[in-house]
Amino acid sequence: MCGPSPPASRLAKVLLKRRRKNGSLDFDTGEAKFTFDAEGLPAQIIKKTRLDAHRLVEECMLLANQTVARHVGAVRREEEVKPFLYRVHDLPDPVKLRELATFVHQFGLSLDAKNGVSSHELQKLLDQAEGTEVENIINDVALRSMAKAVYSPKNIGHYGLAFTHYAHFTSPIRRYPTSSSIACSANMLQASTSGGSRRSGPACRKSRASRPRGNGWPLERSESP
Repeated sequence: MCGPSPPASRLAKVLLKRRRKNGSLDFDTGEAKFTFDAEGLPAQIIKKTRLDAHRLVEECMLLANQTVARHVGAVRREEEVKPFLYRVHDLPDPVKLRELATFVHQFGLSLDAKNGVSSHELQKLLDQAEGTEVENIINDVALRSMAKAVYSPKNIGHYGLAFTHYAHFTSPIRRYPTSSSIACSANMLQASTSGGSRRSGPACRKSRASRPRGNGWPLERSESP
């Protein structure tokens, strides 16, 4: 697989740096790749390498998802609110955060969870563990301390990504939320270009009726990937 061009690689790094500066978490739990023998049986498990090309795709997907959600959610009056499926992520459970702080302390790492933990503070913990032999387990335990990300017509923001608005506009494996987001966006775009109202059309109203809620970890590879 060819990597991105130098300008594209720099763009990915700029987007990641900006996102982390705003408090977005960057979990790196690793993914496994299986190789098979001539008979189709598993022969080896290899850790996938996270290339700059992957980073570029991830950052562009995040930016697209955030932009669409902000456009839909940019209303000034209550009557202008449009039904839409946001991908939301609530604040972590304080009890789980205290348990996380106790757990990481045994490895010489620190996390002050007495008065809640911001995403900035949690990222500092991940930075402390980066490059150490406990990096993977700290990433995994910290991830499990988070609330689960869900779909909701009510936008409460995304704690893990530090986004005020977020949606799955580009997710290839969550077809209903993605297709409904695309349908609503297309409806709004058509209305705006034709001089009509930005209020929701049939496609958007359908999203409100179904309200599916898919659970998953806050920072999946298809999300923050």
